[in-house]
Amino acid sequence: MKERELLKTSLVTVIVPVFNKDKYITRCLQSIQNQSYTNLEILVIDDGSTDKSVEKIMSISEKDERFRVFVQENLGVSSARNRGLQESKGEYVIFVDADDSVDESFIFQLLNAKRADLVVSTYVTQKMGKRTINDFTESFVSGMSQRDDVIFSQEYFAFLSVPWAKLFNNKLIQTHDICFAETDYGEDTLFVLDYLKIARSLNFIRTNSYINNIVEGTISRSVVENIWDKLDNILTVAIEMAPNNNGVRAFMFIRNSKLALNNYTFDYQEFKKMFYIISDRARGFHEEAQQSLGRNDRILLGLIEGRKLITTFLIFRARQTIGSWRR
Repeated sequence: MKERELLKTSLVTVIVPVFNKDKYITRCLQSIQNQSYTNLEILVIDDGSTDKSVEKIMSISEKDERFRVFVQENLGVSSARNRGLQESKGEYVIFVDADDSVDESFIFQLLNAKRADLVVSTYVTQKMGKRTINDFTESFVSGMSQRDDVIFSQEYFAFLSVPWAKLFNNKLIQTHDICFAETDYGEDTLFVLDYLKIARSLNFIRTNSYINNIVEGTISRSVVENIWDKLDNILTVAIEMAPNNNGVRAFMFIRNSKLALNNYTFDYQEFKKMFYIISDRARGFHEEAQQSLGRNDRILLGLIEGRKLITTFLIFRARQTIGSWRR
């Protein structure tokens, strides 16, 4: 079947997990409902909301037969997304968070791109009325030879650590039984990495048609308990994917270090504990791994290996967020 014919006939499953998002869910679902590409099944999984989310979901879904709504007890976002995958019938799968929205051409652009096992889109972050474009260089990766260097890179990895703004091949998901881990942190990244283990091609396209809204109460903005152990799970998977690539190990270690330390920016004693845990782990790095890092990351690694606690703490307090770090 030709690509243009496929575009007209492929059923796309859109999975929307919801928990207490009554302020945003109408905008989200209407943006999906109004897609220029219409051959959709829209699966909305309410994860035990206690606000008016279900009421607002029903008011939209009752008027559109493409919707299927599932209401479950509060089991977490991983359970909600997994329920969507279990119920999905589409050839492709797209995830949209309940407080986000998509431009009307979003799905069309993903489908109209050059076919790949995973199509990844740029997106827009919106916070307090300010819009920021999260951009990358368009790229098509085929085969496994260059995969690791692309996946585990400063330019692309942040886009691969979340499930939204992507087009997944549902057959690959179902055949390999890929699902979201039942954990409160890192489940997004683990899911995408599990998928990338078997994905043979990736297409990075620039659309800026997915709007990621940063709102009050978002889980990813909260302090995470035992964060290093959870990040270590991601590091383990990365090493399994590229066991002989010291650059991957170095990149993921520094990424995890920044996330873990940033988690305790406003609590010096907890920051101190985490810093020394990371410092003890940093001693195993080889010179060639350090050489694969950018300048600022090499400086941070030097501070960690040199156990320069106060300097590191002051830097993180000044920057406040991991997003301010540059290679």
